[in-house]
Amino acid sequence: MALSFSLAPNPKWYIADLTGKPLAGGYLATYSNLDHTLLNPVFTDASGLTPWPYVSVPNQGATLGILFDENGAQGPFYFQLNSAVPQQLYYLEVYDSGGVLQWTIDNFTPGSGGGITPIITTVVNITNMVTNSPMLRNKIGDVAIATAEFLKIAPGAHSGLAQTPANAGLILYS
Repeated sequence: MALSFSLAPNPKWYIADLTGKPLAGGYLATYSNLDHTLLNPVFTDASGLTPWPYVSVPNQGATLGILFDENGAQGPFYFQLNSAVPQQLYYLEVYDSGGVLQWTIDNFTPGSGGGITPIITTVVNITNMVTNSPMLRNKIGDVAIATAEFLKIAPGAHSGLAQTPANAGLILYS
């Protein structure tokens, strides 16, 4: 039986709630994927000597979880893998600060590292078809902007702050 401890893909985990905001004071419960009631601890170190401290998840009885900070972050997490039982992975449950289940992941494994997926960027040339938009107002270069391009269809939120003949001589404070 060879135990190994693998760092999750993201050493510092960030968890969001169901609306996309940081899950401040949330909990991560880690179980065996073979038995969703059997605690399968994660560790703070690569040698597996120090398990993360688990605390009771509010309103969940005996459920234990790792408490996340006010920014919805915690880590690093080293996941234990056992070569004698390779099918044993992790079942993860995420709770908010009140103990409401947010989501679960079954058969989670941190992976073995290795390659990455290349990022491919496609450049698309666009023509700005909205007059007096922020893109037009912030036109860069020495080319003068024709007066016809300043036709207002829908003024932006800060249009009143632009230096125009109407507000020339006014001192604008920020």
